[in-house]
Amino acid sequence: CDLKKSKILEIGIGNGRFGFLLGDQFKEYDGIDIDKEYVEIAKSIGLEAFQFDAGCENYSRLRQIFREYGINLAE
Repeated sequence: CDLKKSKILEIGIGNGRFGFLLGDQFKEYDGIDIDKEYVEIAKSIGLEAFQFDAGCENYSRLRQIFREYGINLAE
């Protein structure tokens, strides 16, 4: 499997350790977390990360990301 051709979606990024260590091994990395502080940590180390919950302004972006991975979320 050629990871450089793969996309990865990490759900629950925590402090971004996985994305930081392995994110550049993939074609595309997306990280999401419900905790805004963790998302800010991940962004501070250069990761593409999003904070989410069902009522947040990023929910439409979250749905878009999930669709890219073949996962459909409720409207």
